[in-house]
Amino acid sequence: MKTLIRHLILPLLGIVLVATASAKDEPISLEQCPAPVQAVIRAYQAQAKFEGVSRDDKKKSGGPAVYEAKFDLPKGRKIEIHISPEGKVLQFEEK
Repeated sequence: MKTLIRHLILPLLGIVLVATASAKDEPISLEQCPAPVQAVIRAYQAQAKFEGVSRDDKKKSGGPAVYEAKFDLPKGRKIEIHISPEGKVLQFEEK
């Protein structure tokens, strides 16, 4: 049984962990975002503290890249906005 775990299950677990780690969004600077994305982020900065932005290249689904901007609001609330490269807000999440 120990041999089965060592030779079969542990390598499979390693593959799953590597795949999960590589699926993370890539943090980028605001200046690396397309101008329309920067404009949306700057508009939200007037109302909330900008925490950062990342790019999700959608490698799994093959879709276009999405920019995910995170902001802090008063009273410990947070928001995350998903923005297309053209500057369209695709999703707004309050946490």
